[in-house]
Amino acid sequence: MALAPLSIPGLTKLPQQTWRQDFKFILDEFVSLTPIQGWITVQHQGSYLRVATEAKTIINLTCDRCLQQYNQRILCQVEELIWLELDDLDAGIETGSQELDLLERLPAQGEFDPQDWLYQQLCLSLPHPQICQVDCRGLDVELSPTHGQSDSTELSERVDHRWASLAALKQQLEP
Repeated sequence: MALAPLSIPGLTKLPQQTWRQDFKFILDEFVSLTPIQGWITVQHQGSYLRVATEAKTIINLTCDRCLQQYNQRILCQVEELIWLELDDLDAGIETGSQELDLLERLPAQGEFDPQDWLYQQLCLSLPHPQICQVDCRGLDVELSPTHGQSDSTELSERVDHRWASLAALKQQLEP
């Protein structure tokens, strides 16, 4: 079940000017292992919309340190106020509502897309950096003899196994 765009003027005709929807679906744009489930409400407040959600899912991420894949639970609990522009002139006028932190703007006679908004909030809920474990040590690195050094000196350098093919090619090309 997808969330269809809402007519902003149509919200004023709903009881308490509020639309609420429970959901459980897969978003093609947001790859997850489990369906995204939760609820979303959109409440018309005259000059702004109050949008809130609680959504959860499990996704598969790649660790920024060791490059291993791991599963991560995502819990998105967000409330946002979205300013409604009454006309084209309103778009360029400073309203003095800075204390309300109204950053997003929509035309008052337009539509609100709850599915796109939910997608954006889920993306913002992703962990940064993506680390599989608190004590992740990073890539496994193997020791190998340094090129051109005798084995008796036992000088070695750290070599990332992903570069092994390039190192072999480099040895073939060097005189």
